[in-house]
Amino acid sequence: MSYLNTPFVKPILATSVVVLAGLTLSACAATLGGDNPTQSELVDTDSDGGSGSDIAMGCGDALYQRLVGQAIMEVHQPSLPRPHRIYGQHDMVTQDYRPERLNIVVDPQDRVHRVYCG
Repeated sequence: MSYLNTPFVKPILATSVVVLAGLTLSACAATLGGDNPTQSELVDTDSDGGSGSDIAMGCGDALYQRLVGQAIMEVHQPSLPRPHRIYGQHDMVTQDYRPERLNIVVDPQDRVHRVYCG
């Protein structure tokens, strides 16, 4: 005897599918039309028309340009902002753009070569 053919299982199964589909769609709707500000809303414009704080738009890489030329072993890594990644000049990395992520590129001599957001 198959339990799927009993009169009680079919309505329960159908109800479960409908509820699961509704929960899935409501989770998607919350991420599509949320109250997250756009990149242009994060830009603080000064009275002279220039953009304000670069930190509001990204990772604050201007604060870390002083690291260029330093040995990576001298960099106090726990004080770096999160998220960040440190990689070699010729290493393969993902190409996803994350404006809040600080990237530190290290040359073959283990010195900081470049610091940027992305």
